[in-house]
Amino acid sequence: MKPVFDIDRETLDYNLNFAGSKYRSFLSNLRIKLDKNPDRLSKIINSSRKYLETYHSAKSLLEREFFGHENSNQILSQYVSSKVVSNSLEELINDNRQFVTYFNTDFEFGNVWKDNLPEYEKVKNVLINLEEATKDIESDSLPVINEFFSAYSNYMANYLLSFDSDYFENVKDIQWNIDGQIIDGIKIEDRRPIENIDIEKNEIFEDDKPKGTDFFTPLKPFLYDKNKVLPRNEIIGNENIIKEIEESVKMLFCYNTKEKINPFIVKKRFHNSILLDGMPGSGKTELSRYIMWYADELNNNTDSNLLITSLDISSSMYDGNIQKLRSQLNQISKGDKLYLIFQDELNQLVKNPEITERDSGKADILFEFQKFLEGDYINRGNYILLGTTNIATNLPRPVYDRFEVFNWKGVENVEDMANLIQFKLKEGIISGYVNINSDEYYELGKIAYEGGLSARESSNICTKSLKNAFRKEEGIYEVHKFKEDLEKQLDIIDKMHNEINYSMIASNMIDRINTKEDSREVSKLYKVV
Repeated sequence: MKPVFDIDRETLDYNLNFAGSKYRSFLSNLRIKLDKNPDRLSKIINSSRKYLETYHSAKSLLEREFFGHENSNQILSQYVSSKVVSNSLEELINDNRQFVTYFNTDFEFGNVWKDNLPEYEKVKNVLINLEEATKDIESDSLPVINEFFSAYSNYMANYLLSFDSDYFENVKDIQWNIDGQIIDGIKIEDRRPIENIDIEKNEIFEDDKPKGTDFFTPLKPFLYDKNKVLPRNEIIGNENIIKEIEESVKMLFCYNTKEKINPFIVKKRFHNSILLDGMPGSGKTELSRYIMWYADELNNNTDSNLLITSLDISSSMYDGNIQKLRSQLNQISKGDKLYLIFQDELNQLVKNPEITERDSGKADILFEFQKFLEGDYINRGNYILLGTTNIATNLPRPVYDRFEVFNWKGVENVEDMANLIQFKLKEGIISGYVNINSDEYYELGKIAYEGGLSARESSNICTKSLKNAFRKEEGIYEVHKFKEDLEKQLDIIDKMHNEINYSMIASNMIDRINTKEDSREVSKLYKVV
């Protein structure tokens, strides 16, 4: 059975927005140039849009499937995108109508896809030559555009075969389903070997990478409170998720500093973009904080050079957010050190195209970030991007697809909630002023879980109960007397508490549930003594 690569309309639309931003200046100039010929302009623009959306969608997919074959992936994407345009135009052209076209069948496509140019210039060059091929056409330009892309697809098929025959054999039978349009493998209608190819099969052009050297924004350490890091056994949630992320962190520290590549990224065993998806209050931040601590411990034990950081996209009148972002992404892609990049609420960094269309600055950030995920910046495997979000499916689809998404539910049953409550009251249990037995913890877990309280809400109730149990009037006075002895002060605080029992916690929980639901019915279900 032939492998099938699917690209849906949502992905095409997203990459069209991406390309529209990337080639904004060129397309604007084209509109100005062809302003007096609206029919030709419309047909060139529509064909260019289809070419761009398909090219970037296909390239993104191929980079996931065939890592390390950047140039071959680009060439195949050129074939697929030009084939899609040609096939689409075939459907528009009336077969019964006789067109007289002036497309030069000896058109030199070697001047279109130039080996020594960065990818951006290569793609732009295709559109420049498309406009050039139609400039002298006084009749309908649609057949000429069709023939241009048809001939170009044949040229790129020959080019790929000549450039990397092994890769060609691996991909020639792939069937593409692009929003319902089927491209049934690579078809070469006129076999012509391409000579004098100047690029290497697995070379990655530095010139292809986004520029950001005009502005330098150093990545800064992300400061997290190590005192708030929970022991691993107190993190309530799926144990397998914690284990998988720990394994990814271990792989990060296998980075080969001499060759500047991670062997696990070469072998496709290391997915270094991780997304924790979960409802507010499910404990995503607590898990993230533990992962940062875990990475810190490995860093210290292996004498490595890890930096825990976060991308800074705050704008300023001097450099702007997009220059800042490019500068930071370039630092990461150099491979000089290891990074754990923590992005809390990732959805605030990358918004859907519908939102970014109204804000060019947000659009630039979104598209630059997508380029980073897609490999426009070299992924050497020297970083882990750890993000959190409340609803992952609200992220733009191409961004979502780049992440290994873990659905972090945190508390999943009554037992989990009971354990969480017990962990949150641990300080009072150790000091002896929490008087709750195991059956009562289960009942508290049942109240919270069945009442719809989140892990965060239950934790806050426990924390507030500990705080309110402190006998402030006499306690503050006693603590003040020993200002020079911190240990003595802490000991006094531990001893100056009223008892916390089941009824107190249960009452607070039911009050919170009633407040949330605006109903008093829940309190009737539970007996509070």
